[in-house]
Amino acid sequence: FHPFPTIMRINAKVCSLLLILTTFENSSAEDPDYSTRLEKKPNILVLFADDVGTGDVPGYFQRSGIVDMPNLQKLVDEGVTFTDAHSTPLCAPSRYVFLSGNYQHRGQRYPGLWNLNYKMNQFKPGQLSLPSILQDNGYDTGIFGKWHLGGKIPTESNFKSGKFYASKNSLLKESGHDWSKPIEQGPWDIGFKTSVITTGGIQSPPYAFFRNGMLDVEMDEIVTWTTGNYSMNEGVSYIKTDGEGTIEWDSSAYNMIVANETLSYIETLQEEEPDKPFFAYLAMSAVHIPNSPPDTFLDGSPVAGQYQNNHLDALLELDKIVGHMSNSLDELGLLEDTIILFTSDNGGLNGLTTFSDQYGHYSNGPLRGSKGEIYEGGIRVPFTIKWEGGKIPKGEKRSNLIGLNDIFRTICGLVGINVPQGQAVDSKDFSRYIYNEKSTYGLRKYLGAWVYFDSRLQFESMRYNEMKLVRSYQNSTAELFNLTADPSETRDVSSQHSDLVVKMFQRIRIDGPCHDKGGHFRVKTERKARTFRYISCYWIRQKRTEKRCAKFPEAENHCHYSCAGRNKQYCAKDAYDDQKLFKIFTNTY
Repeated sequence: FHPFPTIMRINAKVCSLLLILTTFENSSAEDPDYSTRLEKKPNILVLFADDVGTGDVPGYFQRSGIVDMPNLQKLVDEGVTFTDAHSTPLCAPSRYVFLSGNYQHRGQRYPGLWNLNYKMNQFKPGQLSLPSILQDNGYDTGIFGKWHLGGKIPTESNFKSGKFYASKNSLLKESGHDWSKPIEQGPWDIGFKTSVITTGGIQSPPYAFFRNGMLDVEMDEIVTWTTGNYSMNEGVSYIKTDGEGTIEWDSSAYNMIVANETLSYIETLQEEEPDKPFFAYLAMSAVHIPNSPPDTFLDGSPVAGQYQNNHLDALLELDKIVGHMSNSLDELGLLEDTIILFTSDNGGLNGLTTFSDQYGHYSNGPLRGSKGEIYEGGIRVPFTIKWEGGKIPKGEKRSNLIGLNDIFRTICGLVGINVPQGQAVDSKDFSRYIYNEKSTYGLRKYLGAWVYFDSRLQFESMRYNEMKLVRSYQNSTAELFNLTADPSETRDVSSQHSDLVVKMFQRIRIDGPCHDKGGHFRVKTERKARTFRYISCYWIRQKRTEKRCAKFPEAENHCHYSCAGRNKQYCAKDAYDDQKLFKIFTNTY
């Protein structure tokens, strides 16, 4: 059963993440015209956790986590859980991937844009976001919580700076900054009508909220916070990095604030425009460090001190947020008509960071690695979707590979929206697969991931079904793992599958940021004698490279390295040395 059969036959493109969708009366699974009789499109709610691994939550590994999570367990019991869902290894790139449907290197900067600056956000001109497409199709859109996609600092008219970034420590009171103006290239500019955000969560300054682009604090209430712990109204607030912020900043209250802002947005929309569908993106801080559990939750139940450390208490708060959102939707009469999608921006934290492993809690279960790493512990994330009214199966699991970039097309397909040509180019629609595990046509077979440290590409990986190729630029090695037989990535089998290694390396060349595809490709030409011509990346590199890349848009998809421009600085020194790489990948180097 699929609630939009007619639409799905016409449009095989779809999008998804933490969803809340709406169903309608007098409709049934047997009705062939169900999709054409909908009075309004469904609502969408995304619950986006921070640094939560598959071992932190129910649905994945037995005896991996020790925190009681009845609300997330209920979500798993009443929805479909994906056991092979993947992100990028770090927060900011994953947020771009989710909202754009693209790999991270298709944005302005390969490693991602994390902080406010004097230039831009991570979206390139012409790239459409998921909320912008939804808004164009009748949705009201809102984001609440962690932004982490950059944006341009508003400045006085005569202000000039030769720098890209401003100082994070003095961003609010810096001479020449004009906070009577909104952030440029912020949430509004990529399609969010309503926004209540912090630019970097709780871990970095400025420690203040921005409401619809405007700084939500008076200038005389801004203070400079220094690293340390502070007793505040809701609990102990932790400052990890020195910087400016509101005098009322309380990291322990953060998740409760953004959850209530989300619900306030939904309630207001229901009062003012009850027939208008919404897309609400709740980007929590749980459980990014500094872990700051409140003393008590919104319902008065205790949080801090319930487990052995703050990390475990933060996971408890995460579960309470999921329950609070679900219960509130029920009270509003929206729960049955809602798809709820829960996921995380990357894998769980390292035990050396949380110290939770000493109590028998393993954030990534048996998986190798953690946040920031190319191995499964760094990029495999929890992913559960529920929709009672849409008759999504209950308590089922799906094992096919998916990525956060696939949410874009999956959501669009579920709500009957066509994705414009040239958008969400790395997104796959898995909406039919949600309903039927046998509906595997068109699902993803390949998925890449990239790790940057110190502004350089250090690792890249490519999945092909259950096989995973890992390339290290730090020590010029390549490994191949069979994740079905070896989910902990302990046995390198590259020597047994040299042909497969070459095939997967060729896919890295196609999808990756630091390789050209090779060969000739067709481009449009302005010559009257013919409509098309064939060129190569070698020709692009010979002279006037920047102009040639700009003249032929097709070149950017074929000549990733040659047309990278200033992004070449992020490629490792030997990333483009194909001969060397082939030798490594075929074990002859």
